[in-house]
Amino acid sequence: MLLRLNALPGVRLSQARDFQVHVGGAEANVAAGLAALGHRVEHVTVLPASALGDLCLADLRRSGIGVTHVLRTEGRLGSYFIEHGSGPRPAAIVYDRAGSAFAEHADRIAWTGLAGAARWFHLSGINLPLSSQTSASALRAVEAMSSAGIPISFDVNHRPSLWGDRVAEAARLERQMMDAAEVLFASAGDLSRALGRCVDQQNAAELAFASFPKLRYLISTRRAHRGDYDQSLSMQVHTSDGAYETEATPVGLVVDRIGSGDALAAAALDGIMRGASLQQIAEAGLAAGILKIGIAGDRWVGTRDELADFHSGIGGDVKR
Repeated sequence: MLLRLNALPGVRLSQARDFQVHVGGAEANVAAGLAALGHRVEHVTVLPASALGDLCLADLRRSGIGVTHVLRTEGRLGSYFIEHGSGPRPAAIVYDRAGSAFAEHADRIAWTGLAGAARWFHLSGINLPLSSQTSASALRAVEAMSSAGIPISFDVNHRPSLWGDRVAEAARLERQMMDAAEVLFASAGDLSRALGRCVDQQNAAELAFASFPKLRYLISTRRAHRGDYDQSLSMQVHTSDGAYETEATPVGLVVDRIGSGDALAAAALDGIMRGASLQQIAEAGLAAGILKIGIAGDRWVGTRDELADFHSGIGGDVKR
């Protein structure tokens, strides 16, 4: 988890004097979405033993997420800063995560003991480049879960600014995560990097299922945008013997697109766990992703009924 600080709309980071504060984090966002859909979820992380760590714990509890396995240590809370886009100027993010309590102490998490109580395990690639401790912890986590027969989902969430020039290391570590995943959230570019060959939208699914024997679902999105406030989104769900792609859907007014992929992942995982059809998985994921774009902060806050209403055309009216 980390602290998110937004510059006010229309203000560049270099000009900012005031920031809106949110608690963020990819896995925590997915956990919150699953909790909202009725799942019992535990978040495993390391937080500093400070007031900011307390803030994160309170945020997790408010979202219905268990904190039994959150470690507290000395250190700082990582953060990131957001500059909202406007017109042709894209949004921008600056990370400040080096030396955080999580980056320094993630290798203290006892994954083998946790695997016995798990039903599903989800992780994000955004943590892999933070430190040798976080990458080692992720590798031990997938090894422990795989050994215990626990299904694993992996969202690549590749961040070039965090990897820097460590291109080969990124490909190696992301490939190891993909090898363990039954559900993979990845783009053609992610697969190209991991497989070391050209992958495009047409051959992505075929190559993914040929390369990763454990893989059951490959999930990706297409985002078209003309500036930060004129966007559409579609979602594709592939299995080894079928696929479903939603129509490109306008997202409407963009309040905050950060976390939309995590909301989409939560709704898709909910559908997979419930044995939903490919169409149901894709439509629920798309609904959650777009609805999140209309909500400030990192998290989708909503209900299963709202996901259903999205595709029935009810959502645009006033509910009385």
